[in-house]
Amino acid sequence: MLWFYPLYVFSFVLSNIWYNDMAKYAYVAMGRHGPVTEPSSQKEVVNSQNLAHIHVLFFLLSFFRVIIGIGEQVFSVLLLSFFFVEVCAVEFIPYIGKGLNFLLLSWMYAYYCFEYKWNLAEVSLDKRLDFFESNWAFFAGFGNGLSLD
Repeated sequence: MLWFYPLYVFSFVLSNIWYNDMAKYAYVAMGRHGPVTEPSSQKEVVNSQNLAHIHVLFFLLSFFRVIIGIGEQVFSVLLLSFFFVEVCAVEFIPYIGKGLNFLLLSWMYAYYCFEYKWNLAEVSLDKRLDFFESNWAFFAGFGNGLSLD
């Protein structure tokens, strides 16, 4: 496990670099570029002081959005890492270990499949996990094809 975990982290980084681009192009091809906002019909007179405040506010919001995104990604990696350890450990339980391993692997693979879409749709981690928990049977069925050894 000491040699496999660094390899897993390395593949995770490569996956985020390469496959994220493919997922982004597929998402754009589906016609979902993101939220479309219509310009307001009211024209406001913006002086230089208001413009400076708007730039500072935009910078702060962007900065906090990036910090929250990084925090969610770190939490997601830690969550999936601990879940991977659980998947490996549950296999050693007598009688029911193989069945539990199959179920947990199905969930893990299904989560991996949907994670790209959720990232591009900018769905927060708590909403992802809530959706995953409320539709656990679907995700177990979705991932079981990949779990078959």
